[in-house]
Amino acid sequence: MVGWKLESHSGEGHQGSWNPSCKVSEKKAEDHARKLSLLKAEHWLGMKQNVPSICPAVHNLPSNWFDNDTVMCDWVGVVCGYFPATNFRYIEKIQLNSRHLNGTIPSDINKSLVNLRYFDLGNNSLSGHLPSFSNLSYLQYLYLSYNNFISIPHDCLCGLENLELFDLRYNTNLSSWTFPTNLNTNSRLTIINLENTNLIGLLAGYL
Repeated sequence: MVGWKLESHSGEGHQGSWNPSCKVSEKKAEDHARKLSLLKAEHWLGMKQNVPSICPAVHNLPSNWFDNDTVMCDWVGVVCGYFPATNFRYIEKIQLNSRHLNGTIPSDINKSLVNLRYFDLGNNSLSGHLPSFSNLSYLQYLYLSYNNFISIPHDCLCGLENLELFDLRYNTNLSSWTFPTNLNTNSRLTIINLENTNLIGLLAGYL
């Protein structure tokens, strides 16, 4: 039965009505909102689980990176994009240049920030081995200059077909390395700065 309707016996028309279908619709809306809220909560938890290793590995991060009440897209230096179909968000930009950071970039960064477009940790005091960025296929801008990295893995920049800028200058502690051959044919990569990085060999595609 869709609904009940109370009618007067005086013939003067309706004195009141009650439609349970409205209550059903309201309940469905409440259930939908609750499920959406849970999905969003799981989404934020998943995002936080994707970048846990940055916090202990990199020191002197902004204080709100450790605030459980602050969503990641409101962290200092973080910009998020979103998927229009779901309105769920993802980290697309991290800009923490010139913030006196030290420590190391975690090795699993290419597994956790797969939608990253812009990554700037330049002009800090980061050290250790550079991680591989090989799975970050959306990455366009990579700034790592003026740090103290000591080595570059052979697959560091493998598969970065959208990379447009790579700035590694003045990492003077780097072991001798060669420029990845796969990037020699990358037509998007138009800005490269490798001054004082102990690069050996030629950048054949950029001569």
